[in-house]
Amino acid sequence: MDTAAARLFDGAFADAWLPGFAYTVDWDGTPVVRERYFWEPPEGIGAAHYLHLATGDARYLERYRELWQYCDERFIDHVDGSWFPSSTTTGSPSHTRGPVSPTCTTRSRPRSTHSRR
Repeated sequence: MDTAAARLFDGAFADAWLPGFAYTVDWDGTPVVRERYFWEPPEGIGAAHYLHLATGDARYLERYRELWQYCDERFIDHVDGSWFPSSTTTGSPSHTRGPVSPTCTTRSRPRSTHSRR
């Protein structure tokens, strides 16, 4: 069993679970960016599944279930299908796509280098 994987998983919950994972935490574990994005919980689901299989520890199975429930309540779009890309700090679904560069937004598109003559 990879103890580093267990420490990383447990540390993520200790530092960043609000519920939902804060996008970033400071070196001391204090949440910095408290918005939640859809990709972190599924990564946690995979890690919890692996850790449960590797260790047999029921707490990882419980985290697996907790993460799926959280995704079901906050990210899965049960009306139109797919997943909401993020949720607000209060847990409401959001259509924000995540952190972007100040020079690029989700609405901008790169200009084509090909002319249409």
